[in-house]
Amino acid sequence: MTRSVDPDRRSILFAFLAESELINIIDLSKADLSGADLSGADLRGADLHGANLSNADLRGANLDGLNLLAANVTMAQLLQAKSLEGTIMPNKSQSS
Repeated sequence: MTRSVDPDRRSILFAFLAESELINIIDLSKADLSGADLSGADLRGADLHGANLSNADLRGANLDGLNLLAANVTMAQLLQAKSLEGTIMPNKSQSS
């Protein structure tokens, strides 16, 4: 049985993981974060490869060092982030 969490609850859960510094411990690869409000979140070092970030709000988020390989995210979303230093982009390039 697959369980789904609505975007508002995803945002709350993700904020908790980031604030409690558990973001790097939990496997978030292939996570469905579509529509989540991640604005201003500190996601440094999280592994989001293959994650669904469609319609996620990344305004002002710190995405330094993330693995976004094969993630479902647009360049427009990424350009709204605060920082992308060392992030592995969906197309396998690495930002500097």
